[in-house]
Amino acid sequence: MCEISHQLKLCTCSEVPEDRSFWELFIYHKDQDLCVVGQPLFPYHITPQDLQDRDCLLQLLNEKNVFDFDYVPKTKDRLLIAIKKENEEEESPFVFHGYSYRNKKWHHEDYDTFEWMRKHDVEHQGNIENLYKA
Repeated sequence: MCEISHQLKLCTCSEVPEDRSFWELFIYHKDQDLCVVGQPLFPYHITPQDLQDRDCLLQLLNEKNVFDFDYVPKTKDRLLIAIKKENEEEESPFVFHGYSYRNKKWHHEDYDTFEWMRKHDVEHQGNIENLYKA
């Protein structure tokens, strides 16, 4: 069983390989109201390990700056952390962990692809370095 590393770093880059875990930072825009239609793909089965990872990531987000750039979260900002699953037999090879910033801290929030795009734009994205303990 892999444990999330306390050395985790969300690194910015222009291109994110499709076969790696990644993150996206969504910034709120009050005047934006985009309507997107479609059907997102999600894994069928969330494991107890996935839930433990989600909570560990939340703790790290609230304890330290995990970004590789100067960033001060603002209310309604959202963060998606997509962890590549080892078992790719499911519809999606990733587990999506969503977080929103409010009341001066990050909180878990289910990731809804289209709802997140309605009032937010992806401002930064990149690879996740040191995701798991060695």
